[in-house]
Amino acid sequence: MRRPKPYSESLHVEGVVEAPIERVWAFRFDTAAQVEAYSRRLEVTPISGTWGEVGSVVRYVRLLDGDRTATTLSTVVEIDPPRRAVFDTETVETPAVRMTSTYAFEPTGEATRLTVDIVAIVARARGLRRLLLRWTQSRRRVEGYRVFALELTEENAYHRAHSM
Repeated sequence: MRRPKPYSESLHVEGVVEAPIERVWAFRFDTAAQVEAYSRRLEVTPISGTWGEVGSVVRYVRLLDGDRTATTLSTVVEIDPPRRAVFDTETVETPAVRMTSTYAFEPTGEATRLTVDIVAIVARARGLRRLLLRWTQSRRRVEGYRVFALELTEENAYHRAHSM
């Protein structure tokens, strides 16, 4: 019997955060700031280590449309402050999805260009499920762009409210 192949997708998004690179970087590793900025939709719980150090783990519970939630465990894999961070993230719900997210930060005057590349792999996708994943890929990509734009707006509002 053939083993099912994993199914993968990728997403590339870019945006500008209206704050200096040091503040944008610090925000990514300040769970209290993230909860404040995304308070309507996010719960953050440190699981192990000091968040921001290689090997540290945080659980994110995001409120999705229709009162659904998505729970993920995110581990810091690589870190190069304040320029680059790589996270390995696994979903808790089914289907099992493993994501590698690479965040790149580039100063642009008083602001910071944020680039995020995500590669998601769905384990054990075969036959009909693989076809359904392929059919819904563009919808998920559009949803990813929408969520990124919303989070960018909320993060910018947070930085404006907490400017020094």
